[in-house]
Amino acid sequence: MTLPTSSAPVYSLSAEERLFTQPHNQPHRSWSDHAADVRRVLNLEIDATVAQLCSLRTHYNSVAHVNRLPTELLAHIFGFVQEIDKPGYNLGWLRVTHVCHQWRSAALGHSNLWAEILYSLGSRWAFEFLNRSQMAPISFTYCADPFTREEPGLHPVDMIRQHLCHMRKLDVIVCHGPHEDLISSLRGPAPLLEEAKINNYSHSHVFTFPEDLFANTAPRLRYLDISRFNVPWSSLNFANLLHLRIDMRTVFPERDDFGQFFSAFSRLLALEVLELHDVVSRFLSSPSPASGTDPVTLPKLRRLTLEDRVVGCIAILKHLAIDSTVDVDMECHFETTSEDALDGLLSWLTSYVDGRRITPKLMIETWPHGFAIVVPLGFTARAVQTGEERPHREAGEYGFRWCLKQLLPEYVVAVLDRTCQRLPGFERLEVFTTAGGCAQLDTKGWFSIFGRCHQLRRLEVQFPFGSNDSLWTALQANKDPNGEGHIGPLFPALTSVLFSGREYQVKYNYEGQKIVMWTRLRMKLAPLQTIELAGCTVDRETMNRLGDEVPRVVRSRKGAGETF
Repeated sequence: MTLPTSSAPVYSLSAEERLFTQPHNQPHRSWSDHAADVRRVLNLEIDATVAQLCSLRTHYNSVAHVNRLPTELLAHIFGFVQEIDKPGYNLGWLRVTHVCHQWRSAALGHSNLWAEILYSLGSRWAFEFLNRSQMAPISFTYCADPFTREEPGLHPVDMIRQHLCHMRKLDVIVCHGPHEDLISSLRGPAPLLEEAKINNYSHSHVFTFPEDLFANTAPRLRYLDISRFNVPWSSLNFANLLHLRIDMRTVFPERDDFGQFFSAFSRLLALEVLELHDVVSRFLSSPSPASGTDPVTLPKLRRLTLEDRVVGCIAILKHLAIDSTVDVDMECHFETTSEDALDGLLSWLTSYVDGRRITPKLMIETWPHGFAIVVPLGFTARAVQTGEERPHREAGEYGFRWCLKQLLPEYVVAVLDRTCQRLPGFERLEVFTTAGGCAQLDTKGWFSIFGRCHQLRRLEVQFPFGSNDSLWTALQANKDPNGEGHIGPLFPALTSVLFSGREYQVKYNYEGQKIVMWTRLRMKLAPLQTIELAGCTVDRETMNRLGDEVPRVVRSRKGAGETF
């Protein structure tokens, strides 16, 4: 056989002519039959050519520097991309699977990359992710709202029933319509489950959890968030739970479960963070429910968040043994019937903030219908630091916060005064922070509450000031207007004042002039050493005039100080 010596283009052209020219030795054969055979052969050649081009591109890309990385390292990098670019309106991180064969193979070969299943993308996507995740522990997110794309395929209820056994995270949001079948799907065992968020945002339906939630088999469950559900407290049987959040706003339980509620905590001894929002007062049959048992002790508790009516907060504090090392964030809603309960709350507050724990730093904020007292984290005698491995760490910015809301405006100052008078060691306060200048206080109020704080050396004021200048008037007074024997100015040991406000502009024709005038008058009563302005823009005239009044003026920007 003689091999052709023509070039590749000539040989290719000759081959095409042979394919497209009807053979002369088959005159009886129709052109349509011949064309069908030609198309079949050409399709095979096209497929072969495409495969060959793909193979060539794969080998070409394989010598690129990035593709010299091991597959495991590529998959690890894709994991970071997955965190910052989740699929939604576009493919998100999935675009890496369309770059080249090696990247696609690396992604498809690592099941953990497909373990975060968002049903909001549609059931077909969710089903494909499930297949690609194989048996890796999965995170499943489902929002039952009208905007979720329902497509033929695996229903979310069936997904939960079939795959709850290997779910690591579960996030379910109910927004409309009856979903009893969805809630019933939570009755299966969840041996790998670590985090569960089950929230009801429906305004027309209130659902009840099954008493055998997760079949009482979730040994790895560390975080549980339940919002707006009726909760059979016997269902909370998770010995290793670290963080529990329950929100029962808009929920009205059908029976008094007070005793069962607190007995549930005797089974949750590993709890470190507890958040209760409008829980206890929902099923209190009396303002002071009787209890024949001792308070429940949670030995590992480090943070407690309460939001409830005053009577609900009191009930929780009476039946949970709260150690003085626990960081507390408490928001109480005052009612006309809360007067007696408020005394009990102040008694607890006095025992909690005892002489050993009192902080030299305090923040107070007031508004027309309430106030908040904050002890910054790290200033307490024993601030609890959390470990790196504990999930859902929410240390906050304070070690203690008590907020009282829904007060009548005329009661705000009186209750605040009553509270501060009960705080042990309040007279040893050294640093005081106020937001908005505590606009509800007048000059008499400032002396009544803070007149005994003779050791206070630093005052921190947050912009904007508001229209009430009572703080500045009080700081310029040389005696107590209440006539209670206080001699000298308010805060006689004051040496430093900080004015702060994020991106706030201080101009001399308004706040700047007020600060300069107050500084001048204060210097005549008790000389200041430092004026500091942080996080705000200050014009040059204000800085220069302040420099004429005090020895040291500091302007801080992002931790760096500029002294004038």
